[in-house]
Amino acid sequence: MKIRNLAITLLAPVLWGTTYLVTTQFLPMERPLLFGALRALPVALLLMLFVRKLPSRDWWAKIFWLSVFNIFLFFGLFFYAAYRLPGGVAATLGAFNPFFVALFAWPILHKKPKKHTLIAAGLGIAGVAIMVLNPDEMLDWWGVFFAVAATLSIAPGTVLTKKWGLPDSPFVSTTWQLLIAGILLMIIALIVEGPLPKFNTENYLALGYLSFIATGLAYIAWFYGLEKIKPHIAAILTLSTPLVAVVLDWVILGKHLNLIQIGGGILILTSIIYEAFKQKKEDEEAKAKS
Repeated sequence: MKIRNLAITLLAPVLWGTTYLVTTQFLPMERPLLFGALRALPVALLLMLFVRKLPSRDWWAKIFWLSVFNIFLFFGLFFYAAYRLPGGVAATLGAFNPFFVALFAWPILHKKPKKHTLIAAGLGIAGVAIMVLNPDEMLDWWGVFFAVAATLSIAPGTVLTKKWGLPDSPFVSTTWQLLIAGILLMIIALIVEGPLPKFNTENYLALGYLSFIATGLAYIAWFYGLEKIKPHIAAILTLSTPLVAVVLDWVILGKHLNLIQIGGGILILTSIIYEAFKQKKEDEEAKAKS
């Protein structure tokens, strides 16, 4: 496996780990639906200049539902969580996604979770409980709800992508998902949150970073990596997202997790690593038999 491929793939979760700090420090207006729209739309319009292509007609409904789960719900809920939780906590809760994927794969793909997946999920749930039920530092329960809901929202989209595949290329699918979700978020934001606020240069730079770098560049790097490296390695690389968020909170904001929260976070991350290596072993055994 080439170091170059690992480095490019790693870029995506590292960039995702910066989004919490950028949101809270440079977009203080707390307009989660609007910022969800403005994270999706600019990069979608830029990518459209290169894609210039409609998905085939039989994919229109599929692209719509993928955009709802992968972008619309996730981006909106993400910003609600970002304003209510420390970035490290929100990102660590987001690491629970593989288990939600396994849960939805059961009814959609008729793929029953393996024993090791259930064990890993149990470890992860214990870690989440330790983090959020810490009596020394009670977290905002709405923030916890939005963070978990954001993570949950991606799971059916991930499973449906596995079931349906991708039309032509991942870039066509991603571009249209971003565009559709961005338009939906903007419409709802204008109705629920009111007219656009006045932005200063700092706000525009933050929005540009979130859209073009932390979304556009990150997704391109991620899709590139998924074609070059094995899935269990990609799963482990996603652990850099909460790591980056925690380090930024500590270095720049002076916030840090206490020992109980660190213990919960370690349990969650251990569960991901355990599941990734068990999956690797299964893949190797299946390959040896074929």
